[in-house]
Amino acid sequence: MYGKLFRTWVARGHTLPGVPDPEWHRLTSYRHHQEETERTLRILRLQKIMPVG
Repeated sequence: MYGKLFRTWVARGHTLPGVPDPEWHRLTSYRHHQEETERTLRILRLQKIMPVG
């Protein structure tokens, strides 16, 4: 029963107890933080150059 449940969760891409979550590692990585910071700065610079409204 638990084996089938585990395989169903894996097939659906769910986080599994006791198994490292690759999405969590990606979101908490330095690289992701750096990319999000750079993306936000690009957006802010565009809004500064092109006033809204």
